[in-house]
Amino acid sequence: MFMNKKVKIGGDERDGKSQWEGYAEQAGWELKFKVDCEGNISGDCDNDNNGGADEKEFSGVWEAEDQDAGEIKEIRATFTGGASTGNVNTYAGTIDLEAMTFEGTLACVEGSFAGHTGTISGGVEIEDWCDDCCED
Repeated sequence: MFMNKKVKIGGDERDGKSQWEGYAEQAGWELKFKVDCEGNISGDCDNDNNGGADEKEFSGVWEAEDQDAGEIKEIRATFTGGASTGNVNTYAGTIDLEAMTFEGTLACVEGSFAGHTGTISGGVEIEDWCDDCCED
């Protein structure tokens, strides 16, 4: 289900939220990434809550034991613009495929905010990326 797909989680349109421990909840948190035929994750976006000030690039591998399951083991976001430049966050969680919602955790593993953790959530959209990309 997730191979060769575009996945959008959160953002203003999908009620995206993040909350670092000890901080207020923020609306507009967002992930937008592609999963190719090999399970490689790529993409970039900015959070809707700050008008594009924090740009991030995604990497990782779709590692669910069942490729149709909605479990995300780890997506890494490297911040390339804005106040968070230089930080690297990781995201993990589960997509509820019936409700098309996501609940998960985030952690800053590198940069000025390293060591902080929190929670993330939002609605989910999944669409085809390329109809014939995975054909031999």
